[in-house]
Amino acid sequence: MQNRLLLPAAPPRPAVLPAPGEAAPLQRPWRTGTTPEKQSRRRKLLLHCLNLSPWAAAEPSAALLPSPRRCSLPRCSGAGPLSRTTGSRLLIKLVFAPAAPPASFAGTAALRPRSRGGDGGDTGFRRGAMSGRAAEPPPDATLRRWEREQAQLKASVVEEDTEEWQEDASFTGLERVGGVDLSYIKGDDTSACASLVVLSYPALEVLYEDCRMVAVSAPYVAGFLAFREVPFLVEAVQRLQQEEPKLKPQVLLVDGNGLLHPRGFGVACHLGVLTDLPCIGVAKNLLQVDGLVRDELHREQIRSLQREGDTFPLTGTSGRVLGMVLRSYNSSSKPLYISVGHRVRLETAVRLVKSCCRYRIPEPIRQADIRSREYIRKQLCSPLEVISSGPESRKKEAELDD
Repeated sequence: MQNRLLLPAAPPRPAVLPAPGEAAPLQRPWRTGTTPEKQSRRRKLLLHCLNLSPWAAAEPSAALLPSPRRCSLPRCSGAGPLSRTTGSRLLIKLVFAPAAPPASFAGTAALRPRSRGGDGGDTGFRRGAMSGRAAEPPPDATLRRWEREQAQLKASVVEEDTEEWQEDASFTGLERVGGVDLSYIKGDDTSACASLVVLSYPALEVLYEDCRMVAVSAPYVAGFLAFREVPFLVEAVQRLQQEEPKLKPQVLLVDGNGLLHPRGFGVACHLGVLTDLPCIGVAKNLLQVDGLVRDELHREQIRSLQREGDTFPLTGTSGRVLGMVLRSYNSSSKPLYISVGHRVRLETAVRLVKSCCRYRIPEPIRQADIRSREYIRKQLCSPLEVISSGPESRKKEAELDD
């Protein structure tokens, strides 16, 4: 049965949207239909109920509300414009917003959260019928500059243990483990939530949490993920050092690769060098570099991992071990790809990641991902404030704190 959208009865009026700047009736009985005009009206109504301008996306779309019985729209705290019903009707209070979209939000928001999957950068929310804007690819001169910067920073990477707690088999002296992640709003790859959490060790209880909406200006380019995400993560670490210096993590687990990278300098290496913290790269998929491929031999090696804690090395055609494949959880046959980021040996990195796993994903990264996606869901019930990177963003954050 087709879902219908019903509002309280009102005197008959022409079924048209008001022009920008004009007054609109507060209530209007609209029903769903199959014509593009009706679908467009419904889509704009839904955008407004998420506190976005109904003109935030002008492209026609066939976006339809889910059935109320399976409704996955975000709940709003208090008396919000969006409410659920157990019957076949979904009541929405209609109050039109100004014609111009809010300056603090660069795109539209998808509706249904999804589980993480794919690479470290593939995260956030499912792409719906509404689409946002995508960043333009960088010019060749920018890519060459990024390559030079990676080469310069790579000289500072330390692939050995540098801390006393790393020398102990049970990590005596390790008390705080950090995890970082960025969750994107699917359909708008310029808006994301940067998350940093600090967990106690070995209890793995959350001691500190920092989630901020950020405006991502750099596009995604394979091999250059750090230039897209690391600036926001570095700022999160700096905020932690200023606000709660006693909770500074002794090691960071990063959702991405370290030395397992086309130029041997992945996002975990980049973050480690800039923060001077021990960092470990934890990826969910194999990055095919130096002859490493996900062929039948690789799949057979994965099947040979029978118990949690089983590993095998990732050796490239150059003969160098670039990382380690780890079965982190008995109930999951999908492995993790561990690589050195900074100031840690590969063997130490694998042992630490294994000790942080209650499930397949190590708890610091898992908590950073969960909390960033939850933060986005909460923001969908209020106007999103997207923070950019740099000095201007810090000034803006100070204003918000005031």
